Amino acid sequence: MIVKILGKEEIEQIYDLYMVKDFPDDELKPCAYILRSVERGYGFTLGIYEGDALSAYGVFVHTDHWALLDYFAVVSDKRGTGIGHQVMGIFGDYIREHFPGIKGIFIESENVDCAVNDADKETRKRRISFYLSCGAKKTGIGSNLFGVEFDILFYETNGQTGYDETASLDEVYRLMFLPEHYEKRVQIFRR
Repeated sequence: MIVKILGKEEIEQIYDLYMVKDFPDDELKPCAYILRSVERGYGFTLGIYEGDALSAYGVFVHTDHWALLDYFAVVSDKRGTGIGHQVMGIFGDYIREHFPGIKGIFIESENVDCAVNDADKETRKRRISFYLSCGAKKTGIGSNLFGVEFDILFYETNGQTGYDETASLDEVYRLMFLPEHYEKRVQIFRR
């Protein structure tokens, strides 16, 4: 597998071909937001390829010490093959190598208790189980972003323990959102 940091045109292409299908409308930020985070130096998008074919992608936001896996998906014809576990390891390796100051990756996964039906609940449970099986740990916090509630998990990349979960995630969110949006539409809370 080949790991590639993606440029503007590649991000736009992945957004238009995959992200609009892979994520619900209420969770998908505009592509311009993702591009702005890259231009301003606090975001990057990784593509995982087998030959020339995209297998998976991850969109990250980061501070000097923390990263957030903002979006992650395996392309539909590769799902269920085990590639997702490999890709999470690749993400961790990439961050250790290229961002050695980053202590770990926060992961937002939709809160199971907020599911709209049984099928949605099972999907949410599977996502959380996937991240846990990759080595992520549940934190004691959740977040509500623009009306969508998330459980927060943490995937360590640098042996990090004993950090303040709320303050660390707050650092990432304050970078991601405009102050007026942060104050009105972003909440972090203890579970």
